Amino acid sequence: MDTLLQESRVVHTTRAYYARVAGEYFRQKKGLTWPTEGHLKAVCHKLKPNAAVVDLGCGFGNGWPALRQLGVKRYVGVDFCPELIAIAKNRFHKLDFRVGDLRDLGKVLPERFDGFFAINVLQHISKDELGQVAKEIRAILKKGAVGAAVVPHGLQTRLVSMGGDVLLSQEWTLDAVSPHWEAAGFEIVEPTYAEDGVLAITFKAI
Repeated sequence: MDTLLQESRVVHTTRAYYARVAGEYFRQKKGLTWPTEGHLKAVCHKLKPNAAVVDLGCGFGNGWPALRQLGVKRYVGVDFCPELIAIAKNRFHKLDFRVGDLRDLGKVLPERFDGFFAINVLQHISKDELGQVAKEIRAILKKGAVGAAVVPHGLQTRLVSMGGDVLLSQEWTLDAVSPHWEAAGFEIVEPTYAEDGVLAITFKAI
């Protein structure tokens, strides 16, 4: 199958999977939030006061409690699954949640942000798409903006069958991702590390 057609199908089925399981996914995961120590805390401390941040792949908004605790006040959440966004809006009525795709962020994010977070979402982006996604993210950021991504660490590319839907699970190494982000206009800064099967990266938009 043509690579682009295969990727398009995987995007469609990944969205279909989360749409189908959104309610159950929320019931299982609603008690989880991001850790407020370590990498996330270090990135939030780099943000300016009253910084506007965007949470890419926000799901049902489970990152917001941690970001609020770390001082974030201006927040927008984006996810490509309308069903998860509906849950997020129901949980946090006063926050701004939007349906949008990482591959075309300009459609839903005309403004520019001081920071971004992409936590456990880029594993659904293929190697061929990462450069485009990095450029899309850079285009919605101000110069000097900071951000963080957390992805599975490794070299494997897997297509995982979940109840008839096919999900891409792409592991990344720093050597593999750095050229894409640097070409898009990012500098990779500290703290950046690989630990316990996780790659945590901190970015600065230049």
